[in-house]
Amino acid sequence: MKAVMDKAVTLELMVRGMLVFCCVTAASVHNTGCLRENNADSTKEQDMANIKDQLSQLSGFGAGPYPEAIMAYLEYYGLNIDDDFAGVDHIFGSFESNGETLAAHVFRPKVCRGTVIILHGYFSHTGQVTHLLRYLLAEGYAVAAYDMPGHGLSTGDRASIEDFANYSRALEDFTDILRTRMDGPYHLIGHSTGGAAIIDYMLTGRDDVFGKVILAGPLIRNVAWEASKASYKMYSQFADRLPRTFRKNSSDKEFLESTRADPLQAHTVPLKWVNALYVWNDNITELGPVQREVLIIQGDQDSTVAWKFNIEFMKSRFPALEVTMIDGGRHELFNESQPMRGDIFALVGDYLQEK
Repeated sequence: MKAVMDKAVTLELMVRGMLVFCCVTAASVHNTGCLRENNADSTKEQDMANIKDQLSQLSGFGAGPYPEAIMAYLEYYGLNIDDDFAGVDHIFGSFESNGETLAAHVFRPKVCRGTVIILHGYFSHTGQVTHLLRYLLAEGYAVAAYDMPGHGLSTGDRASIEDFANYSRALEDFTDILRTRMDGPYHLIGHSTGGAAIIDYMLTGRDDVFGKVILAGPLIRNVAWEASKASYKMYSQFADRLPRTFRKNSSDKEFLESTRADPLQAHTVPLKWVNALYVWNDNITELGPVQREVLIIQGDQDSTVAWKFNIEFMKSRFPALEVTMIDGGRHELFNESQPMRGDIFALVGDYLQEK
């Protein structure tokens, strides 16, 4: 057993580059970047598990009141927006996609500029895009987000996927629901693996109903791509999961510290997910180009994704691609420290308003 564990540790070190660790955490209920102490103490992992059984179908589109466990969850992740956004309905429920039940949130003002769908990154969930969500609400947009398969409160093997196409199928299913109930125009924002889902959605020719598309640190290839593939072939023969490393992919220290307290974080990386990423990369080389505008926001200190390769690949598939580099930006751009995060949000807001 010890020999196997030693090999597993060695594997983790050798394939460090291929494991796209999007270290994320619960955002604050306001702008502090961390959880409230009292909620962190009172909210337990088992409470989160119980919430799954209390979600109603999103198709009903009814807003609260919610059971006590759900209210604690909303408070924990800063998703309780009542005090700050009067007149905004918050609908929290679930929808079905490819055999999984996915937890979703819809924030619907009575009057809005349009609807923005947010897709989180690997290991993340809706509770960890709270800063961006609140910024968009303050700018007058309706906001919709869901926990991707295997993430957050959604069902599925933790942090794993059989096929990256399942991520884009979930986006398609969610969009179909929103289009019957929410005002357009519809916009997309995706971070990391959420960006990969959007890329797959666009390249595979699905019904493109979106106005603006913004990708932050999108995942196509991770760092040390070729070396990691060779290591994967060797070591996947005896390991199916690796311990997760919590990385310094944001300059916000409170953000990095609070990630370890998040009860919805996965603590292992399934090699099945890594293999699915390799297969997806092979598949998308046969797709495109697509004539539509896309904005990439990319940090020049991102050590998670192979961003130079990714940008060149995207230029070959999206000729109208626009790229904005963020000096000093790491991978978690929407959870960077101030003032960088404020600058990034201003960039998002300006792009959404462009004609």
